Amino acid sequence: MAELKDEQQWTEQFESTTDEQWDKIADMARREIAALSGEKVRHGESTPIC
Repeated sequence: MAELKDEQQWTEQFESTTDEQWDKIADMARREIAALSGEKVRHGESTPIC
């Protein structure tokens, strides 16, 4: 029963995530990927700096 409640809470939080929050999450992920590959990415941009 606790697992079902936890899943419900997670779903509610996931569904309430705003577009702005998703954009920030995506930007952080791009920066991490770029850092692991040795590239640099400007804040708010999705393409590496060449």
